[in-house]
Amino acid sequence: MKQHKPLLSPPLILFFLSPAIGELLSGSSPPIEFFTLFGFTIMTVLYGGGAVLCREIKVRWSKGIGSLLLLGTAYAVLEEGLMVASFYNPGWQDLGVLGVYGRWLGVNWVWLIELTYIPCNNKHRNSSNACRINLSQSTG
Repeated sequence: MKQHKPLLSPPLILFFLSPAIGELLSGSSPPIEFFTLFGFTIMTVLYGGGAVLCREIKVRWSKGIGSLLLLGTAYAVLEEGLMVASFYNPGWQDLGVLGVYGRWLGVNWVWLIELTYIPCNNKHRNSSNACRINLSQSTG
């Protein structure tokens, strides 16, 4: 019996599906901003690269969904905290007037908790990341 080989590999599907779900469906980026060359490149590298990295670690180490959620949290802190630096910037556009509240030691702790732990935040929700990974694997 011949095995069916998928047209696209799960990591490739995940690489392009992640920014669309994370930014477009959540409403974080308007389509006009997302579909520019610069916007699409940045979003794909940040979201797709992070999701593929989490997936590969999960698959290679034979870990479960709990490890995937922990990896998603770690990546959210790395991306938003170190790469985008929104945890440290009181003038960050998504914070608005709330940028001055919840700050201690230069970190906006309310924003950090919202982006990494609050379940209703769809932008960096770990279960959303897990959902994208499981969806991409089911296509293969």
